[in-house]
Amino acid sequence: MGLSLHQRIAIYLLSLLSCNSLLIGNLSCFSSALSQESSGEDTTLLDTAVEQLNKSQWQDAIFTLEQVLKIRREKKDLPGEGLVLGNIGNTYRLY
Repeated sequence: MGLSLHQRIAIYLLSLLSCNSLLIGNLSCFSSALSQESSGEDTTLLDTAVEQLNKSQWQDAIFTLEQVLKIRREKKDLPGEGLVLGNIGNTYRLY
C-alpha cells in the first residue's frame, strides 16, 4: 500500500521547505527528496543527475532529469513530477 495523495503532497511541501531546491547547493537533499518513492531506473538516473550537477554539467543534468520526468509521468507520480520539474527549472537558472 502506497502513500495517500495527502501524504505525498505533505512530503513534497516539506521537501521544498527543507531543501530550498538546488539554489542552496544541497544536492544530497535534492536526491533524497526525489528518490523517496523511486526504485530502479529513475533512482539510477537521479544519482547520475546529481553527479552531473556536482560537475557543473548543466545540459547533461537537464537531459537526465527529463528522463526521470518521463518515468515519473508514466508512474503518474504527481509530487515526484513536480519536484523534478522544479529542479529542471532550477538547473536552467544555474546554467
